Amino acid sequence: MTDTAKVTENFTVSAKFLGGEEAEIISELMQDLYPSIVVEDFGSYRALTVDGEQLVFDMGEIAEEIGSAYTVTNFLAILVSYKGDIDVGDDSITIKVFAPKPQ
Repeated sequence: MTDTAKVTENFTVSAKFLGGEEAEIISELMQDLYPSIVVEDFGSYRALTVDGEQLVFDMGEIAEEIGSAYTVTNFLAILVSYKGDIDVGDDSITIKVFAPKPQ
C-alpha cells in the first residue's frame, strides 16, 4: 500500500509554553509586538499562534519585562513545543514559517 499524501504549505507559526508567570509575561510582550497573534491560556500551558509571520523572542526584551536576567536556556526550559522552523541564537529564538520545497 502506497501513501500518496502530499506535504502542503501551512503558514502557521506557534509556540507553546508551560503555564506560569514567565509564560504570562512572554505572552503579553508578544501581544504588544505582534498585533495579529492569538494567545490561548489552557491553564497548564499557553499557546501563541500567528499566521504568515515569524516570531522573534528576544531575550533582552524578555529580561526587561521580567526584571531580571533571562537566557535562551531559561526560555527553552518552558518551551513545550513549536510549529515552524526554529533558529536558536545566543540572545534570541526565531520561529519561522515552514514552507517545504516542492519535489
